[in-house]
Amino acid sequence: MMARFQPSKVVLFFILSFSMVYTSCNKEDDCEIGPQGPQGPSGENGAIEIYSKIVTVAPNDWYTYNTSANSNDSAVLSIPEITQAILDNGMVVCYKLDSTVYKSMPFSQFNGLAMKTFQFYFYLGNLVVTCNSNFVGGNNLGNETFKAVVANGHLRLMPEEIKADEFDLYLNTK
Repeated sequence: MMARFQPSKVVLFFILSFSMVYTSCNKEDDCEIGPQGPQGPSGENGAIEIYSKIVTVAPNDWYTYNTSANSNDSAVLSIPEITQAILDNGMVVCYKLDSTVYKSMPFSQFNGLAMKTFQFYFYLGNLVVTCNSNFVGGNNLGNETFKAVVANGHLRLMPEEIKADEFDLYLNTK
């Protein structure tokens, strides 16, 4: 059985709520506002530059090396936007086109015969994509499309959320 509120408690609740709402300060009242704090230090330029490049690797552009238990392929993609500044303070991510969707790497897919895993690493001016599988007969890669995204070192991590109004964003797609 549900507990029933006594009318006097409900009325008392509404009276207290009503009195708090209508007796608090508002902009027209002379509520005391504290003094303005000192100016903070100047921040660093918050401009972010993001470069995006889509590259398709043809079957003949893969370097293949097989072991007794695995098939391994790699391809070097020229990405001149990967500068020393990016290596020191920036960010590089890579995606693989899977049908009509770009999936972040590392990315694995099962084709019925073997598990293929696509990964990447990068160094000055280049990004290397690799495909490793447990199928000894070779990966038989066709035209594989990748999207590299490079962002400069002005990125900041914010603990709770990214506040887009605090910096300018420039997108450069090549």
